[in-house]
Amino acid sequence: MSVMSARFLRGPFAGFLGALVLAGPFVACNDSAQPVSGCAALSAKTSASDATVKAYADAAARLYVAAYQVDQQFLSICNGVMRDVQPTFEAATKSEVACSALAVYLQTDLAKGISIAFDVEGGCALDLTTEARCEEDCASGASCDLSSRCEAGQLVTECSGECTGPCDVRNPTSATICSGLCAGLCGAPSSGTCAGRCDGSCDSTTWSGICDGGCTAGFDGSCASACVGTCDGTATPTAGVQCPGHCLGSCDKNASGKCGARCLLPRVTTDRFHGTCAGTCTGTCARSLATVCNGACYGTCYNPTSTARCVGTCHGSCDTADAPVRCLGKLDCSIDANCTAGCVASGFADSNCTGLARYVISGDAILWSALNSRAAAIATAVLATKALAPHIADVFGTIGPAVGGGTFSDAAKICYSESVPVAKLASDTIAFSTRNSAIVTGAP
Repeated sequence: MSVMSARFLRGPFAGFLGALVLAGPFVACNDSAQPVSGCAALSAKTSASDATVKAYADAAARLYVAAYQVDQQFLSICNGVMRDVQPTFEAATKSEVACSALAVYLQTDLAKGISIAFDVEGGCALDLTTEARCEEDCASGASCDLSSRCEAGQLVTECSGECTGPCDVRNPTSATICSGLCAGLCGAPSSGTCAGRCDGSCDSTTWSGICDGGCTAGFDGSCASACVGTCDGTATPTAGVQCPGHCLGSCDKNASGKCGARCLLPRVTTDRFHGTCAGTCTGTCARSLATVCNGACYGTCYNPTSTARCVGTCHGSCDTADAPVRCLGKLDCSIDANCTAGCVASGFADSNCTGLARYVISGDAILWSALNSRAAAIATAVLATKALAPHIADVFGTIGPAVGGGTFSDAAKICYSESVPVAKLASDTIAFSTRNSAIVTGAP
């Protein structure tokens, strides 16, 4: 599990916590995956060098498909946000066009003094099954039997059945109740201080985030209800006025920003507080950590309460037919490092990213609504970009040239020559997503 936390801030708000396994090789064509024909005849069992070429080709193809999918996520996000803030906006067909339009809008907002703060926390779960099957090919090409050559006690199975030993539960698409070490995002019940994002209620006399119950004093932010004080620098009536811009004073309800008073809850049973709380948080505290979770773990729970059913890494024997194995310790045989590096890259290409994200925007309520309504999709796209970018750079800039200098079969030569431009496509595509990621997080 790769765990990451990122913070992107513009304006005065800080400290606000926002967190396909496909047969290959293949490349994307529009929104579908198409085989790379030159790799169809390549067998990893021919030789170690051919296994390395196959691992490289698989990684390049998988990474391109993953990069393309993230690019399409940004296209949808930027088109959607632009339609919300500018109803006459015509949807673009390329992410760089849609997100560039959003960048111009954000730059205009920032020039007006509008502040934008964004936080995301979460991570991407490496697809260990993809990696394990690839590494089995690397070992086969090197005539290495993982079962007999792996350090004692370090052979594990990627399982989806009955396991005779401890199981590291992996469930990146939904929460696993975890009483062990959570590598990912832990949303544990809270009735005390919270170092992450508090979802529920907060007894502090100051807060930063979103309070459905409003803010009675010292408010600075966007108010979707009655703002009393000033709205965009103009004094409001005593009864208040809805302020889609910058409200200073108090906000009757649905306040997004920072406040010098308690978040009063509930007015209705659905009222909640979401943000950073300096006092007692009652509800759920969501954070990335490397300690015992005792809550819902979005990621991998290591050594949880023993259970016969294992969907994850089995430290024992697994009854799943043809379950791939991996060696976590020393391996008494030589496997090309470029082969295993390609396998790790393939695992990240097939990874699943989950996280929590939140925007705090002072001065543009429509933008706040447009972005926060897409916060889950934005978190996924931003985290996936961060996870994929270094592996694409490695495959395109390091592994590819190193593999190309080797000696391999004619089939491998054809496969390699067709895979090089695929790696370049992956590199070009993730570059757009890196730029788009900066834009949607408020750094245009």
